[in-house]
Amino acid sequence: MKEQVIWYLATANEDNHAVRVLVKKREFAKAGFHCQQMAEKAFKALIAQRGKVPPAHDLLGLMHFLEKCNHFEVPGKVKAKASKLDAFYLGSRHPQRGGEQSTREAIEELYDCARTIMRFAEDQLEEEITLASDVGI
Repeated sequence: MKEQVIWYLATANEDNHAVRVLVKKREFAKAGFHCQQMAEKAFKALIAQRGKVPPAHDLLGLMHFLEKCNHFEVPGKVKAKASKLDAFYLGSRHPQRGGEQSTREAIEELYDCARTIMRFAEDQLEEEITLASDVGI
């Protein structure tokens, strides 16, 4: 198992924890950012399993890279969730694009998107995760 895959999954789980803490503090914009980060790192774990990770941050670009370079198919449901997260991420970093409102409801939807992507990555990496836990990583 590549250490990089474990690192991406571990830091995605840290973002997962950060989202829950930030929502409790009502810091919704920051929570939304961590939702995107969680999904980004999940995709990068999948890419790292197969090769070198590109220095990209947009989820749709990472999925395209994964599909094109690694002959990997990402389900339509996962693509749709990634598209919602990308829209929020770009809007939050570039206000002129008019991102989503940072409300509890919006963040709950983004968190659902991030968790779907995380579960998808974990399902694809199940064997590697098991091997890592067997050797104590």
